Amino acid sequence: EEVFASWNNPVGDFVAAEIRGRLNAYNTMQPLHEPDIAPIHDALCIMYLLDPTVITKMKHMRCDVICGGMADGMTLFDTRHFNDGPKNVYVCLDTDEEKFASMLIDILSRSKNIQ
Repeated sequence: EEVFASWNNPVGDFVAAEIRGRLNAYNTMQPLHEPDIAPIHDALCIMYLLDPTVITKMKHMRCDVICGGMADGMTLFDTRHFNDGPKNVYVCLDTDEEKFASMLIDILSRSKNIQ
C-alpha cells in the first residue's frame, strides 16, 4: 500500500486506496491469521498467466455452486479423497508472496509517469 501511495500519481493513489479498502474489509468481516493481509484473487490469476510459478501449491478437486436451500449461492469444494463427482477445478492453496508482490509492483510501476 505504501509503495503505491509514494508514487503520488492517480494510479498509485487508486491502487493504495483499493488495497486499504480490501484490508479493512478482511480485518472486519473475514479476519485471517494475521491483521492487514488479504488475497487479491483477480491479480493472482493474471500473475499466474504471466508466470505459473507464482502459485506454489494447487489441488485438483470438485467444485459446485449450490442453488437452493440453506447454502443457496455458496461455492462448495469437495476436499474428500473419495467424492461423488468428477474433479472440475484447480484451486490455489499457496503462493510465492514475494514473487507476486514484486510482479504486481513491477507491472503497475510502469504508470509512475502518469499524472
